[in-house]
Amino acid sequence: MIKIKNAFLKLSTTQKIFFSLSLLVLIFSLSALIPTLSKLISGTRGSTKVIWDGTIASSFNSGSGTKSDPYVITDGSELAFLSLKLEDTSYNNNYFIITDNINLNEGIFKYENDDIIYILNDEVFYVDKYTNKYYETNDFSDPSIGTVNIFPSLENFEGTINGNLNTIYGMYITGEEETALFKNLSGSVEGLIFKNSLVYGGSVTSGLVTKAENSIIKDIIFDGYVISDSDRENTITSMFTIDDFYVSEIERNIDFDNEYYNSLDIISSEISGEYFSIDNIDLTINDEEVLTPAFNINLGTQVPDVINIKASSTNEEASLEFFDMQIKVVYKDDISSGIVGSANNTLISNVVNKGSIIGSNLASGILGKVEGPVTINNSYNEGLIESSGSSSGLIGFIENTTDIITINNSYNSGNLLGKTSGGIVSVINDSFGEVDIKNSFNITGSPLGLVKGSFVNVNNSYSVIYDDDFIVKDLDYFYNKDNLINDLKFKEYLEEDIESGFIWIYDYENFPKLYFDLDEEINLHVGPFVFKEFYIPNNKYINYPTGFTVDIVNDFSLVDNVSYYLSSDNLTKEELNNISEWEDLNSLIQITEEGSYIIYIKILDYQGRVTYLNSDKITIDFTKPDASIVLNEEIWNTLNEDLNVFYINNDENFKVKVNDEISGIKEVKYHITNNVLTENELNNLEVWTTHENGIMIEVPGKHVIYVKVLDRAGNITYVNTDFIYYNGFIVTARPGIKNNYQFTDIINITSNSSATFNFNYSGEYLPGFENYNRFLKTSEILPSNTNIKLIDNSNNKIYQYITTSDDYDYTCDEECFATYPFTLFKELGVKEDSYYENQITINEDLVIEDFTVIFEFNTSDDINDLKILFELNNNENTISTLNNDDKLINIFTHKYLDVDVSHNYEGESLIYGVNSNLNININSKINYKKDNDNIIYDTSKDDLKLGLKISLVDEENNRVHRKFLKDLIIKVNNEDYIFESDNYIKVPLDYLTSEQDISLEIITNDNVSLLIDGTYYLKVEYIAAFDGIYSEKLNGDITNIPVLSSGHVEKNDYFNIDIDNNVNILYKESDNNYYDLEITKSNGSKVLVSLYEKENLSAYDQSYKLVDLNNYLYEELVLEDNKKYILGSIDEEIINVALNFDVDKFEYTGYKLVFELFDENKKMSQITKHFIIRGGLS
Repeated sequence: MIKIKNAFLKLSTTQKIFFSLSLLVLIFSLSALIPTLSKLISGTRGSTKVIWDGTIASSFNSGSGTKSDPYVITDGSELAFLSLKLEDTSYNNNYFIITDNINLNEGIFKYENDDIIYILNDEVFYVDKYTNKYYETNDFSDPSIGTVNIFPSLENFEGTINGNLNTIYGMYITGEEETALFKNLSGSVEGLIFKNSLVYGGSVTSGLVTKAENSIIKDIIFDGYVISDSDRENTITSMFTIDDFYVSEIERNIDFDNEYYNSLDIISSEISGEYFSIDNIDLTINDEEVLTPAFNINLGTQVPDVINIKASSTNEEASLEFFDMQIKVVYKDDISSGIVGSANNTLISNVVNKGSIIGSNLASGILGKVEGPVTINNSYNEGLIESSGSSSGLIGFIENTTDIITINNSYNSGNLLGKTSGGIVSVINDSFGEVDIKNSFNITGSPLGLVKGSFVNVNNSYSVIYDDDFIVKDLDYFYNKDNLINDLKFKEYLEEDIESGFIWIYDYENFPKLYFDLDEEINLHVGPFVFKEFYIPNNKYINYPTGFTVDIVNDFSLVDNVSYYLSSDNLTKEELNNISEWEDLNSLIQITEEGSYIIYIKILDYQGRVTYLNSDKITIDFTKPDASIVLNEEIWNTLNEDLNVFYINNDENFKVKVNDEISGIKEVKYHITNNVLTENELNNLEVWTTHENGIMIEVPGKHVIYVKVLDRAGNITYVNTDFIYYNGFIVTARPGIKNNYQFTDIINITSNSSATFNFNYSGEYLPGFENYNRFLKTSEILPSNTNIKLIDNSNNKIYQYITTSDDYDYTCDEECFATYPFTLFKELGVKEDSYYENQITINEDLVIEDFTVIFEFNTSDDINDLKILFELNNNENTISTLNNDDKLINIFTHKYLDVDVSHNYEGESLIYGVNSNLNININSKINYKKDNDNIIYDTSKDDLKLGLKISLVDEENNRVHRKFLKDLIIKVNNEDYIFESDNYIKVPLDYLTSEQDISLEIITNDNVSLLIDGTYYLKVEYIAAFDGIYSEKLNGDITNIPVLSSGHVEKNDYFNIDIDNNVNILYKESDNNYYDLEITKSNGSKVLVSLYEKENLSAYDQSYKLVDLNNYLYEELVLEDNKKYILGSIDEEIINVALNFDVDKFEYTGYKLVFELFDENKKMSQITKHFIIRGGLS
């Protein structure tokens, strides 16, 4: 019994109320609707059908006996009227129908220890055999207590009767000869179910028919007892021979075929005969001395398999001759059968025997003896078959027949007791017809007993016990529906296809049954659930204590005892059979303790047969599941409305841990909101998300996670987190200080470089925010003398801290960090020492944090993956850098930048004092070192500009004074530059960090050189400085351009030109458009003249281009080279020449005539004459 303990106290108030109401409803409903178990077990049935009083009706209920209007039988008296009428007519071609269950006796019949027992209202009585009287004792000495109804047999019926599967209950038939409901049937009987039947006495005793000929027997179930108690005897005699016996043999054993005889219930047996010998012989047969030539040897009740002969004589050559040898066997010639005693030309279909069949010579479940063609289809025996001779599940004897006997889709599962037994057939003897066994199987014993002198055709049939012609399978094979349907063609029941053979139903751990073969209808009530069969339990869960009881709803119940067993495991029938701790079930049983229960019910009927049924596995669980939300070390395991604040700074996966040791977890769901919810609001909340692999918070903001955990019993637990603020500092970082670098997640810099971090935060103001302290945190201790500048952008203040050798509280948990409190930082720009103090900036209820931190590193060691965080902390919560904004710094030593300056100068030289031009393109760019294709920035030169430093030096590297360089023009990027007082030209350019393309143009004019003759070098140096002017030289190329100087004169007296008409303006319409020249020069020199045209008539543009002088003269000159013309000859010292101009060919611009004096190829001097052209007259 399950004891009621204090488990009720563990229930919630709601569960207590629900349980109390449920239990009351269960008790009242069961008491109102279900008869008490004691009443059920005593045999009282729920049917209101009248019990037959033994009288005979005067007519059938209705009908004319035709197929369309059959005679209607509704009770025992009308069925008895049929028995009476059969004395006068066989009702050939008449039809009957039974429309209701028929109750022939109220009590329950049992056959036990050779007593007929009658149980009435829980009292046990004994029926005197062959009478209707019952007594209190089995010696029948006391007066009888009462009588039972003996039903008269229906003899020689030739009509058709359909029982419509109604039940005939309590049938008691007894007689000394043929005894059954039907005697000598030659008609059709179908649709009858017999329960609590007892047929006793006759030589042929059957539950339904003694002898069937030309009959159809269909849809029959017999349950009860059939007992043969006949003294009828029969004798078999058979001749046999013994060959002559010679005394010299001394002894001979003769094999004797005894199997058939010993299949009978032998009363006595003997062998007899005579022998002859001319000599005196001492003879014994089977150890019995033979004294006379004619002899009888008693064999007793068992025929031996060997006849032993022993003989001796004084004459060793003596012999014996035997003749007239025979065996005589006297046996009880009775037949007991559940359905039919004997049959000829009969179809037996859909027939079941459940009864105990007891006989002397032959007992069989379905058919006792075959006397002609017989077919058995879709039938089975599951009753006990017991005989002193032969016992069989389906057919007892088939002998001396040439007819066809067919057994199809049938089986035996009942126990067989007898000297010879066969689950399908017990004895097949001297039958030369064909015995066909198809799609059938046998569970107990051998499928065939004795087969002698006969032909048996076994086709696709199976057995648990080995037999040559049957396929052997273990027991589990026959419990498998698929095997029976696919292999044996036992078609599963379909109501609409019954006539096509779809008639079999399948239950767990049971053999197939016909669709109308229903067990006792017993209901197991467990709380709101009802269970009706034995099966593999499913799982059911409840969250309240419960109770259970059973009710039996059959009209005719044979239940003797109901007991129960509670298990937490699924049990098989075999395991249940071995359990001894069954408890009687006499009232409502309550289960109030949590746990898992399978309720097994054991129903024992009056024949000692057991039926099991069970509940599902019912788990009682009224404890809420455990649940918690976990993030790292934080655990939330309650439903809370007073929420604190918890900050996260990256996407976090909140784990949910749940446990329910009793019923287990059915589902876990969650809901994310930014509001506080009550339990009532959660109960009514419809939008939940099924939990799978954690709960991700991946959107910055304010969140509360609610988790709903439901166990299989329906208990619900809610838990929630505090306010989860997903917020933190957004970080941008770049190398250096200036904005010429891009923001990046990984910063690679040199050990002398700097890095700039911007930390920004915006979040809801919460009380106590003023108590947060601010920290910088680095994943490694920063090198000593690292200069950190902290700029509070919200308050326009700048602070500084230079690191020392302190360890800065360097600790390691999941990660290692050194901590730099803001209180270390000293404010810059104030007279007195002032360090950082906490202060917050609030804008429209939002806290604004905006800091810039500049790190100027100074280290001799490489540093890898340096992480820098910004953190607010009040010892309870931490607001840190958003993890997806983590920036890493890698610091490299010996990876400093190079300035790569290149040019396209290819070694050309300049000649000073002549018109010449040299253009050089210069390119400047930073050459950063790399680490695995990643640039390593050197920010130490971020503030430096590129510059050009230009000077003219002699061969001893002495600078030339600028007074000698008036005809040397330097242009950089199209801008003119002059030599300064230090004799340098300094050209400031752009920052070094930007790539630059620079054009350098060097121009010399054709004036007389003031330089001492010699080779000079124009020196172009590259410099880096804050202003691009005053600094050290850069590592890079220095361009030295050779400048040649010759023809130096202090003042030239040997080259002079006098011009008659020396005007500076020539007019196109004037006749005064000529120059008369008188040229004085030294002997041996030559004079060349050329014309240059001004590109723009502007004082700000002195650019000229060389044009061909001959194009502008009426009289052409002699060309020397490249538009330069010779005047006079080398030997002349005074040259007079006139230049007459064709002024119409001039443009309105400026022109110049250039006169050059050469000593051979060396230019000695130059004189220039400028003029302009205008329109009109002079």
